[in-house]
Amino acid sequence: MRARHNNRIPRISIIRGELDYASTLNIEAWRALFQAKIIFHSGCSAEVAHWLTDFAKAAEIVDLGLGFDRMGPHQPYFHRTMATDIVFDAYLQGEVVLVEPEKSGVTTLITAFIMETADMMGVPVRIIPASLPSTSVPTDSRSNDRQDRGRF
Repeated sequence: MRARHNNRIPRISIIRGELDYASTLNIEAWRALFQAKIIFHSGCSAEVAHWLTDFAKAAEIVDLGLGFDRMGPHQPYFHRTMATDIVFDAYLQGEVVLVEPEKSGVTTLITAFIMETADMMGVPVRIIPASLPSTSVPTDSRSNDRQDRGRF
């Protein structure tokens, strides 16, 4: 059974991978960021965080990494709390996104807790690769032929 609150169907999209270059994002990642009410991230560069703010103007941008260096032995508790907060935000707001850079231990642990909590609450979670592998980008050989012949 899918959860529903205020006629919004909640969903969590986890965009996994580096967001260093916005031009390499696949369309599903673009769409998730554009539709998000809240975007959570940790470990993103300042440039990427700024780009997220510019791109998703209607979304609240939340840096999960702020203050993590002072948590000490209580980190697993805080990871679970953050994951629960993300799931509840999805339940209340609709679409939320977690940007999970490949090298962020913070979001990797939170993702595991999100999957568990979302499953209990009936909130769907989808994992989206940030970009398509270069081998899966289709090429149109006819356009190359036309350019070689000087025609467009």
